[in-house]
Amino acid sequence: MTRPVDERGAWFDDVSASFAGSAAFATAIVEGEPGMGKSTLLDAATRTARREGLLVLEARCSELESTYDYALARQLLDLARLEAPTTKEYQAQGPGCEHGPSTGPRLDRPGDSGKAASPLEVLHSVDGLHTEISRLAVWRPVLVAVDDLQWCDAPSASALVYLARRTVPGRILLLGGTLPHTTRHETTVADDLMAEPTTRVLHLRPLPAESVSRLVQ
Repeated sequence: MTRPVDERGAWFDDVSASFAGSAAFATAIVEGEPGMGKSTLLDAATRTARREGLLVLEARCSELESTYDYALARQLLDLARLEAPTTKEYQAQGPGCEHGPSTGPRLDRPGDSGKAASPLEVLHSVDGLHTEISRLAVWRPVLVAVDDLQWCDAPSASALVYLARRTVPGRILLLGGTLPHTTRHETTVADDLMAEPTTRVLHLRPLPAESVSRLVQ
């Protein structure tokens, strides 16, 4: 039986390989109870990605914003637009895109409308996020890293699943961290991502005493 510490190392090695496009997957999820190290693994992966030259869009869902439509999508769209190059070549390119980097679909700020998102608004969220990230990926490989997926709002969840089905090894990659499913934590988006056949999933298990001792040493 594989030891938990070896499982973590293997997941990290596979994720690192995906940054160079030498892995058969471009979406990876780590699931674990609080305090088991999922955020630490994600942080280590994003640091490695930056060293490898990837553009990292890093966001975190929160319980406070979980009922606000587009809370996560806005975080990622704002990051993508801030990172967009200002060169004429970038501004001119837009594969399959009808929106410029600063004129994408309008997403109301959380709580602005006071009502649930319409199907058309959800579609704009899905299309807008994928469009912006695809534009960036033509210029530079992009890693989207999202922690605490259990708190992801519904329209943003649709956008993430849509993006995950269009990730490209070495160009567009998605990492996520989530708590296990409970009556309090709705993990629909994480479950959908983990159900994708090409997603690399790590279910964290507690480290035994000998593994903790080895890590400390």
